[in-house]
Amino acid sequence: YRVNRPAVFLLTDGYPMSDDLWQEALSDLQNAPHHPNILAFGIGESDAQIIGQMASKNGWAFQAAQGADTGAMLSEFMSSLTQSVISSGTSVANGSPEIITDIPDDFVKIDMDEL
Repeated sequence: YRVNRPAVFLLTDGYPMSDDLWQEALSDLQNAPHHPNILAFGIGESDAQIIGQMASKNGWAFQAAQGADTGAMLSEFMSSLTQSVISSGTSVANGSPEIITDIPDDFVKIDMDEL
């Protein structure tokens, strides 16, 4: 049997508490032998640089578009997450696994090379 790496869809405002040790916890998680793939989504006035640090790789960091309605975005995020889980299972069965197939409305990909 072939087992795919788990995926984490992280939704955050991208502003950790000043005494939060999130970077240490993230490093521990990423260095674990069976670490998950992390897709990071920032909402509100999130910090693109922090969101980019949370994602496992370039292309998996997303931020709310300027002026987007947070309530509508959360609804769209949950719909997209559900669809992504279904699509991911189907793509694994077809032999070409994909973690995310559609970016939720009102999210834009963060270009981690331009932070």
